[in-house]
Amino acid sequence: MTVRARRFHAVALLAAAGLVAAAQEPPPPSPVLGAPAAFDRQAVEQQHLRLAAGTAIHQAAARRTPLIARLEAATELPVVDRRGPWAQVRYRGRLGWVLVDEAALDRSLPAAPSLPAVLRPPPVAAERLDAARRHLGPQRSSRTVAGYVLESDADDAALLDRLARLLGRLDAAFAARSGLTPPPPNGELIAVFARRDAYLAFAAADPQLPQVEVVGHASGGVAALAAEGRPPRHLESLLAHEVAHLIIRRTLGLNLPPWLEEGLAEDLAYCRIDDDGTPLLGSVNDLPPVRLAARTFAVADGAVFFAERRAGGRAALRELRAGLRRLPSLAELTALDAAAFVGDGRRLHYAAGGFLVRYLLDGGDPRLAAGFRAFLAAVASGDEAGGAALAKRLGRDLPALDRGFRRWLREGPG
Repeated sequence: MTVRARRFHAVALLAAAGLVAAAQEPPPPSPVLGAPAAFDRQAVEQQHLRLAAGTAIHQAAARRTPLIARLEAATELPVVDRRGPWAQVRYRGRLGWVLVDEAALDRSLPAAPSLPAVLRPPPVAAERLDAARRHLGPQRSSRTVAGYVLESDADDAALLDRLARLLGRLDAAFAARSGLTPPPPNGELIAVFARRDAYLAFAAADPQLPQVEVVGHASGGVAALAAEGRPPRHLESLLAHEVAHLIIRRTLGLNLPPWLEEGLAEDLAYCRIDDDGTPLLGSVNDLPPVRLAARTFAVADGAVFFAERRAGGRAALRELRAGLRRLPSLAELTALDAAAFVGDGRRLHYAAGGFLVRYLLDGGDPRLAAGFRAFLAAVASGDEAGGAALAKRLGRDLPALDRGFRRWLREGPG
């Protein structure tokens, strides 16, 4: 059975400690960074494997890794993630990897539906919608925009009209960049909170965001953000980032590696927005830094959440150019899991992901753009989403791509 690579993805914004320290001096430039879609474990675990007695459960997706257990009897286990021919399963409260082949599948159990090549989000659960609306309050406004439901307790009609114009154009913008037609929204809600405390109350009640302070996130089919203290252009960028996660998950599937999902989301968030709400694809916005207070960050189920300033694409590009010596190679960047992606060097990682997408689409080589879009189409069909698969589709090895990317960063964009 061939299944495609999927890595957990759930990142919100930058660590509180960095913000507290930055309050004492002008903040350093940072990428446009919202809270990406949290990993939807419930949606993924709707899929199961029926495994035969004797199946080995490994600590990692490789044969020569220690065993967590060996099944004593035929067992049906929930699938949490997949990576090539390996499936990550939950067994007795622990996560481990099984090699999915004919020997591992138990044929004595009743036939189970085969795993789809791509796991995509289910329709938004009614309880998620109810929770967001409860925190928005009874005076919220509501409108339908291009299949999304945009709701807010803000009384700034001009601002909401501005966000609605952008929201109505984001799916088309992603289609133009990726070459793929996103499936239509499946009941997704865009919740714009006027007050940050109301947004934080909603975030704190989200089981995927325990005890955290964030300024925007996308989880379980709801993209939510706080308007308080943010100029309109910042809100547009944040909205683009969060809604991009919903679009990406519908189009490419759940649990993409962070370099790809974050890169695609940042690509849209870096765009300047025209007066009619149209993202100017390939452009680089320049947003003044915004300071936001934050207390803590938390880690739960492998997901990291934290709080951050947003300073726009221009600041991210400046930071990339200043940090080229510290920038990981593309082989390293595309191999990072979520925890490493938001670890040391996280701002460079986000900026590198966003501008790697820019390089591939706008770097002046039509073969790269065509190859990247072919790569995205293959990922949407269930193929691997890692660096090796990208290099194969582009017809170039990763070191050559890395050299070209760095040269373009020094000379090309902006």
